[in-house]
Amino acid sequence: MFQAEKMAGVAHFDSDLSKNSTLIVSSPNGLLSIIKHNKIEHIKFDIEQKNVVIYPDGDELFTTSDEEQGLRVWDLESKKIVFSYPRDSLKHHIYMQHNNIAALTSLGIKFYDLRMRYSYNFYENKNITQLDYNNGLYFAVDYNVFAYQNNDRVPIYSSETRIKDLHDGVVLTTDHLYFIDEQVSKSHCADRIAPLHHEFKGQKILASTVENNLVNWIGYNHQFKERFKQLDRIDQAISNEDVFYIFGNKELYNVSFDM
Repeated sequence: MFQAEKMAGVAHFDSDLSKNSTLIVSSPNGLLSIIKHNKIEHIKFDIEQKNVVIYPDGDELFTTSDEEQGLRVWDLESKKIVFSYPRDSLKHHIYMQHNNIAALTSLGIKFYDLRMRYSYNFYENKNITQLDYNNGLYFAVDYNVFAYQNNDRVPIYSSETRIKDLHDGVVLTTDHLYFIDEQVSKSHCADRIAPLHHEFKGQKILASTVENNLVNWIGYNHQFKERFKQLDRIDQAISNEDVFYIFGNKELYNVSFDM
């Protein structure tokens, strides 16, 4: 049985959750909220809507990107900016590996090394809508998914319906999910892919999604569903092996459940 307890009034634009259960939430008004051990701190630096990524090695750094200031590196303890890259318009960014970041612009993909003070490479393509890293960089263009290799694209998957989301090697279209590594397609309708833990109720989970106020966990031969009736719509759900949060109605909820 699930129980969703309201924690705070936090509107969701983007979020990331570390392995150590630090949650960073970016709100539409530019506010950054940091939640750890049920303690909430806020950073109000500007009004830009920020994409946020926590540096994977510990809870020391995180990065934000936006369409006015570009890529910035933050110290999590001091809550201050460590370094700002040259001003740019970035839609969102993802962490790849070995300190490398890929950021989506209106003209293509910019590549950054966090040890450098500038972008070191650029791949031009004006039609990219989604970026993903899953043992390789993938991107979506219209109805197709490509792998990025040697500053070129390699076709991976072509859909007959619009691609809505791309996350952790999973493609969400208007009527199905496609799993890149498994090369398996499943009929499914959802609003977005949710970054939930890869195990649920002792079962391996291939993908999790959100549709209205319904959360879905999809495995190889099984599927779990939970509808959160106190919400009209879930903006996002995020979890690791220790904590589970959902966002809706401009509120943050802590979710507990019986296994």
